[in-house]
Amino acid sequence: MKGYIPDAKSLAVESTGYRIKYYRLRAGMTQKQLATACGLNESTIRNYELNNRTPDLDTLTATAKALKVNIFALAAPDPAAVNGALHILFDLEKIYGLHPETIDGKVCLVAKKGNPDDIQAALLNRGIKEWASVYEANQSGDLDDDAYLEWQAKYSAI
Repeated sequence: MKGYIPDAKSLAVESTGYRIKYYRLRAGMTQKQLATACGLNESTIRNYELNNRTPDLDTLTATAKALKVNIFALAAPDPAAVNGALHILFDLEKIYGLHPETIDGKVCLVAKKGNPDDIQAALLNRGIKEWASVYEANQSGDLDDDAYLEWQAKYSAI
């Protein structure tokens, strides 16, 4: 691989252009090679990577295919689609270390215990614990669905 490859952890919060550049460089492709594979001009790829332009859905699909990645690796995932929801979880892993573990035969999402100075990770851990408690109250019937939805709507980790 030639050239600077952007930080993978940044993918979760970066633009489509940044993601295209990341996966293009990981694939060892030049802008010209990617453009040819997508049936585009090199300047078009350059403009996407510079965030001067945003690819339409057909172009994004062709770009993902050329890079051999899922379209949600390049664009903001749709939480209503299974692939999109999983890519959101992948992004949460990159940002906070949230990851799946099998515990007592059940797959659980676990927040990584990291640096105690990592305030965001600590807030996520606290928030997940609070969510678990309120969720369990809802599931047991101690908290009705409307109250549960109201809790979610008003929730703030701060």
